[in-house]
Amino acid sequence: KMSVYFLEHLRSTYKLPTHLLDENFINALHFKSGYPIEKLQGIIAFINYLGQHPAITEGELADFHGQLELFYQNT
Repeated sequence: KMSVYFLEHLRSTYKLPTHLLDENFINALHFKSGYPIEKLQGIIAFINYLGQHPAITEGELADFHGQLELFYQNT
């Protein structure tokens, strides 16, 4: 649910389509948000990972939550 909320936030705030989360998307988000590209790559990589692995550990969830909170606080 966190990734769905995050992608909706990106669509509404930055007017970016989120159907393809690739390098072009990351670059566009970096340009519009000013958030470090390395951190965006980590967030998007994890969202893509979630699509392939329906079950994640509590540690992975906590780490992802922390990454998203940093994004929200710094953009």
